[in-house]
Amino acid sequence: MKKLNMTVRVAMILCSLLIVSCGGAKEAPKRGVERLSPPDVGAQSFQKKSKKRRVTRPRYQPLPEPSPVSFRRPLKVVTMNIKWFGLGGGLYNRPEDEGRHSSLKHFFATHYQDVDVFLFQEIVFIDQLKPLLPQYKCHSYRHGGRKHQFVALCVRSPLRFKRSPFDNNFKWETVALGSRGLRPALHGVIVHPQEGPYLYIVGLHLKAGARKSVVRRRQWLSLIELLKLVQKLPVLVAGDVNTFGGHRGRPHETEGFAKALSNAGLKIKHATAHRPVTSLGRHGESLDHIWVSSKLTIVKEPEVFEVCARGYRHYTRQSYRREISDHCPVSIAVQF
Repeated sequence: MKKLNMTVRVAMILCSLLIVSCGGAKEAPKRGVERLSPPDVGAQSFQKKSKKRRVTRPRYQPLPEPSPVSFRRPLKVVTMNIKWFGLGGGLYNRPEDEGRHSSLKHFFATHYQDVDVFLFQEIVFIDQLKPLLPQYKCHSYRHGGRKHQFVALCVRSPLRFKRSPFDNNFKWETVALGSRGLRPALHGVIVHPQEGPYLYIVGLHLKAGARKSVVRRRQWLSLIELLKLVQKLPVLVAGDVNTFGGHRGRPHETEGFAKALSNAGLKIKHATAHRPVTSLGRHGESLDHIWVSSKLTIVKEPEVFEVCARGYRHYTRQSYRREISDHCPVSIAVQF
């Protein structure tokens, strides 16, 4: 009996010595249960992931202060509709049918070499503008529509075109009225890299058709909501607005646009209120227009290219339609 007790005691002592030397017994992990990483490793991995997350900026932010330094020379802006550019001037054409590149490049280099900003309409392929204007950088918005007629802006260095601080792209979608067939407004800020923002600019291409005045008015009222937000900077609005009227006692649509601006309390002047003929259509309509805010001084009144305005010194109407477009450029020079 004494030997048995002694054996038990020795066994217990040896067992206790083994546990202490091994640092204590460890529980075997249960099957099917994943071990968690230590807290510090998990925190580090979370921090690394959080750095990769893209921070979305708020929808609305205040506009930058206008540049205190006036532009040393007048800023020249041109708006022009190049009929179905990228498809040879026709909806049902193919890209390989576009053969106006050389004639358009010569046209801009000859008659508009001193332009700072171009606003274009009916551009199907934006990348095809680059060979025409190698010294300019061209911008537009994204659109999934097939054969969409983009509104585009090309700006010459050192000026740049920046997105509005309260939008995440270059388009004001509400002007399209929720329809994939209508064009949104192109908008943003013209900025000098050293001197800051100069001008808030908006490019338009409103609904076409003499009987679509109601749609165009709705689009204009949507644009006014944008203009209310950008009154801090000088504003210029230009483009193909497809307006009709002014014949047989019928008021021109732009008169209604001016009244809507006034009702909204916006001090924006219709620079082409004399309604010059800007298209080579059968009746010679005034479709392309420019508006400027009271913070801008018009240094040179709007001019329409000679084919639509005065005569045919360089082109006949037929050759111009074939080689250039069915609209004429409208230019203006402004200063701050």
